[in-house]
Amino acid sequence: MFSLAVVSALVLSGCRVAPPGEMLVQRTNTSTQRALVFADAGIGSPASHVRVSNVGEPGSSLRFEVEVPTGMTSSVRTATLGAGEWRDVAFGASAPSRDATVTIRALDQDIAVPVRVVADDGLICGPDLAPSAAVSTARDGPGVPQLASAETSGIEVVVTYATEPIRSAAVPTVARRQVADRALASAAASLVRPGGVGEHDLAVVPDAAALERLRTAPGVALVAPNVSVYRSALPNDTELDEQWWVEPFGVAAGWAVQAGASGSSDGVIVAIVDDGVNTAHRDLRGEVVAGCDVFDFDSDVRTASHHGSHVAGLAAATGDNDFGIAGIGYGPAVRILGVKIFPDDPLGNGTLDSVLRGMRWAAGLNVTGLATNLHPADVLNMSFGFGRSPGAQVVAVLAATVDEIIDAGAEHRPVLIAAAGNRRGLEDAGAGVEYPARLDGVIAVGSVDEGGLRSTFSYYGVGLDLVAPGGEAPSGACGTAGMLSTGSGSTTNLVCLKGTSMAAPIVSGTVALLMLERPDLRNDPEGVAAHLAATAWRAPRVGSDAGNEYGAGLVCLDAVLDAGTTCGAAWP
Repeated sequence: MFSLAVVSALVLSGCRVAPPGEMLVQRTNTSTQRALVFADAGIGSPASHVRVSNVGEPGSSLRFEVEVPTGMTSSVRTATLGAGEWRDVAFGASAPSRDATVTIRALDQDIAVPVRVVADDGLICGPDLAPSAAVSTARDGPGVPQLASAETSGIEVVVTYATEPIRSAAVPTVARRQVADRALASAAASLVRPGGVGEHDLAVVPDAAALERLRTAPGVALVAPNVSVYRSALPNDTELDEQWWVEPFGVAAGWAVQAGASGSSDGVIVAIVDDGVNTAHRDLRGEVVAGCDVFDFDSDVRTASHHGSHVAGLAAATGDNDFGIAGIGYGPAVRILGVKIFPDDPLGNGTLDSVLRGMRWAAGLNVTGLATNLHPADVLNMSFGFGRSPGAQVVAVLAATVDEIIDAGAEHRPVLIAAAGNRRGLEDAGAGVEYPARLDGVIAVGSVDEGGLRSTFSYYGVGLDLVAPGGEAPSGACGTAGMLSTGSGSTTNLVCLKGTSMAAPIVSGTVALLMLERPDLRNDPEGVAAHLAATAWRAPRVGSDAGNEYGAGLVCLDAVLDAGTTCGAAWP
């Protein structure tokens, strides 16, 4: 990633009343001062503050320091903002007098980008400049929503709009922004982060009544609470010294047909939309392409959590290298794209907002504030879930995003694969799979044990498409934890986890090898789903499966690659 910063020398003095909104400050001269100085000459109350935002191109980074008077001395703080991010700078309460100044200095000196500065009381201090000058109001007129501060209370929501066709560039972003601003203002909503054309806004509404007003505002398509998403694995810290699913599930026989062992420009990209990937791991580092952290707006997808790294290893860990494990698509023709949708805290949750941005970016669609994805995924693995009943609006927003990603009119149409979900406590596992696995256009994968029978933790019923090995393994170093794969914490760490999170990447790696063997199925998610269903294997003892515990059946790599199947040959 390259760095962008404001390089400006500007002193603002005097005040004028401005409509609620923003002031864009952009200068490209090379003065050594490189600072924005705000004179506190009548700006609001002692609690006044400004907000600084990087509104540069996706992928840009603004590094700056803020000097705030504190009595007889000054306090200096530094911060870095990715594109689309903002930071409150409070100054009134700590200033010794109303003549005190706050100085914001850009620390990098490469390329100028706009900085958005908002006074909380609608007053903008500065000279009266001509419209062509570098300082101007970004949006005019009443009703422009204020950026939300970190202390804003209310209901956080994602908002989509119906102002232009999907993927259309005919409607300029500013027109979409005007529609969005009017809608948000009608509900007294605070804008947390704006989206571009075809994207969603992240906003906060004060209460349930405002939420309903926003849902019925002109131009609004959908409003959903920014609910949490959670990982679908059941971790266990014991070890397992072998991959028990390779022989009885047709993996070894499938590798004889296609192992992705020869790299080419037509290789397949599997996106691990998860909590990060240990890109330095000996079994992963040769497989990864540049990914994205949607929280920190950068390409560093490393994490302390094992989950995403474990999922990545099952799909495509390097094989035949005298170390560790072999993923299903273990050769160089299958590559891993890490898309981090969870915070760095191993126990922290992602949100609907982070999931939507992560899914869009993985598929190669535009996401404001994020650098362009140079490796759009052919397969999206989603080993996370929102539960079975996240709410109608959440389901609708997820469904709309899935529809856009697999739009039949698009040139690039990836396959979406998701974990069916894991039972918690004594709940009914057969009441159907969770979201997003339950959505049309997403392949829902449940888990089976070493004998091909449904894992006791695996959700099943409505929405289940297929099953694959995910846990409850033969007795061994891991006990019944199930799946040995790559972890975080070191370059050699191997860990054992079980869950439908582990079954999903088995299918994702299988689909990657299918695409290499059958190029005609690329950009054809419906064709891939039909082929998986047609080649799925069902153990004779399963019978009619009236409870839909197995969907269409078990995914066996050899059968998927049209090599017959050895699935179940070792089972009693």
